[in-house]
Amino acid sequence: MGSTSLRSPSIHQAEGLPYFTPANNAGAAINTQDPDTPTLFRPLQIRDVTLKNRVIVAPMCTYSAESDPISPAVGALTDFHIAHLGHLATKGVGLILIEATSVQPNGRISPNDSGLWQDGTDSEQFKGLRRVVNFAHSQGSKIGIQLAHAGRKASTVAPWLASQAKQRGIKADESVGGWPSNVVGPSGGEEQIWAPGDQFWPPRELETAEVEEIVRAFARSAGLAAQAGVDVIEIHGAHGYLLHQFLRA
Repeated sequence: MGSTSLRSPSIHQAEGLPYFTPANNAGAAINTQDPDTPTLFRPLQIRDVTLKNRVIVAPMCTYSAESDPISPAVGALTDFHIAHLGHLATKGVGLILIEATSVQPNGRISPNDSGLWQDGTDSEQFKGLRRVVNFAHSQGSKIGIQLAHAGRKASTVAPWLASQAKQRGIKADESVGGWPSNVVGPSGGEEQIWAPGDQFWPPRELETAEVEEIVRAFARSAGLAAQAGVDVIEIHGAHGYLLHQFLRA
């Protein structure tokens, strides 16, 4: 049997985790300094954040956060997110964006959405986020979060539940953890329902003080995300959610 003079590579433990997992260096065989290396696989620096490549996973709702309204972990990321987002990190993605995460309880699209409204670093929401962030970092990926408020598109059920019922959408009432009386928008009333049909609740009009509190909520959630080690923060201002609703009001 032949032999090689190359030294066997060592397996190093990923940093920042309380358990063993190998530190990932996906794409290490690519020479990023080689001019023939496709731009997609070259590092990209945006301000003080350097991505190891330009592969970015956009935020996509998974409707898999803790949904029990009386649980202290309501809105927290779960093991599903470690498996789902973590596997993207192990595949070598440069930047992963966590799904729309609400800054207030009534800003979730569904009771199954993630949130970051609980105060302090001891909250279940913070700990769930920190766990995902730490794993992504251990694999060499950067991770971001999309902060959002659904406004008058809130309090609906997960889309696959509506699909199973052969409907485009289903409103979430109190029996499934919804908040029909606290769906809000720039304007209120039946005429302000987001879309025709029986998919959305009529919103109530936000008071000025409530709008100011939502602004503060975005700031608080951004601060918590930064404390959790998130590298990038995206503010969701499109797709008909609350900030977009103000632009259309």
